Amino acid sequence: MRESIAMKHKLLLAAIPLSLLSSVVVAQSVDKVYEPTEVDRKTKITLKPQPPYTEEARKHEIEGKVVLRVVLRASGEITDVEVLQGLPYGLTEQCIKVVRKIKFEPAIKDGRAVSQRFEATYVFFFFRG
Repeated sequence: MRESIAMKHKLLLAAIPLSLLSSVVVAQSVDKVYEPTEVDRKTKITLKPQPPYTEEARKHEIEGKVVLRVVLRASGEITDVEVLQGLPYGLTEQCIKVVRKIKFEPAIKDGRAVSQRFEATYVFFFFRG
């Protein structure tokens, strides 16, 4: 009885397409994302574009801040954009657009470039005059 169960498992594994098995390996090899406190040298931001104040937000005199959490990849990409705090009338969307344009030098750990989480804060003030 045990032999037939083992044989069934081998057959089931053999029936899984090779492309699916390789994608499992790729998923496991994705680089680790470090917190700023875990790296030897934090990511150095070299350019952080500012988002425009939308006409709708200006009309409603919206003030406050937008906070986004992103992953700054060792490859130079910006991924995993997450809104921690947003604002209405298109301000959050504008911030999401510009956060993807940040330029940076990747964090360093053990002498190599690594991916790091980063919080980008954008502050909006309405000037009454």
